Amino acid sequence: MPISEKNSPHMPGIIDQLIAIGSIRRRPIFECQIAGKEESLEFCMGFLKLESISELLDLQSIISESLPSREIFITHDEEYFQRIFSLKRSVIGIVCNGKLIGYSFILIPGLRDDGLCENMGVDLNLPEEELSKVAHLQSVAVHPVYRGNGLQKMMAAAHLHLIDEMGYVHVCSTVSPKNPISLANLLSCGFLIEGLRPKFKGWWRFILHRSTAAPDGFATNG
Repeated sequence: MPISEKNSPHMPGIIDQLIAIGSIRRRPIFECQIAGKEESLEFCMGFLKLESISELLDLQSIISESLPSREIFITHDEEYFQRIFSLKRSVIGIVCNGKLIGYSFILIPGLRDDGLCENMGVDLNLPEEELSKVAHLQSVAVHPVYRGNGLQKMMAAAHLHLIDEMGYVHVCSTVSPKNPISLANLLSCGFLIEGLRPKFKGWWRFILHRSTAAPDGFATNG
């Protein structure tokens, strides 16, 4: 799946392995800018290095502050991201104009009880022997200025492809009921809504599930 590094002469330093390159639109930042005027910029998508944590922390703060409700988006600290990176190729990022503008990360929960995550297979009432076959698409987020380019679906689909290659049978994710766009994006990648319940901090979340038999959704135009 990853393409050769030599295909992108400006590969950002925080990217360890390139997945794709392309062009996207950037929305006007200020209301005084001409309506409908958008810039076209090149982006690189790839697996991120551990050294990208400071950029991840900065981006999640921007995303959180841009949303109408704090319940929509969970933020994490540096230690959390360090533990995420313990799994190879666990974090995908998109870099544009020298800055990180989107990220996706996955977790393999297993039967752990270490505070990092709870196996969402339990929410699905999966048999105990199936819990070791569960992977989490834990978070997929995009800078507000670059939304509308299909980047969330692109990153999710790339990670789903990797999860399928790793041999996991069940992929779980959560979405706030207050976030219909992210919900639609994940449903288009083959997820199904399996429940609605309070999760992190008691905030309500749809519990989503995708089996390896579902379409991978990689070719998207949204």
